Amino acid sequence: MSIDKAISQAPTGLANLLEEIGVDVEIDEPILVEGSVEITLEAENDYSSEFDDNLADILDEGVLQKIASEMTALVEADISSRKDWADSFVKG
Repeated sequence: MSIDKAISQAPTGLANLLEEIGVDVEIDEPILVEGSVEITLEAENDYSSEFDDNLADILDEGVLQKIASEMTALVEADISSRKDWADSFVKG
């Protein structure tokens, strides 16, 4: 059975993102079942968390700082991109 090319491309950058946040992905003996794939995820970390836990209490300080820097830059870019509109709104 041949495998046809996918209609849509897989997301790019996922491996880099996982590496940045310290997630190591290993594939041990993948099992191919016709029509489906079996995936087993095993977490290896020093903490345990529930679905609704506060991630700021769990994530490393460096990761939190990076997220904060990125969000601050995005908010500032958003504000500056709307500056002309905001000025005209105030004058109006």
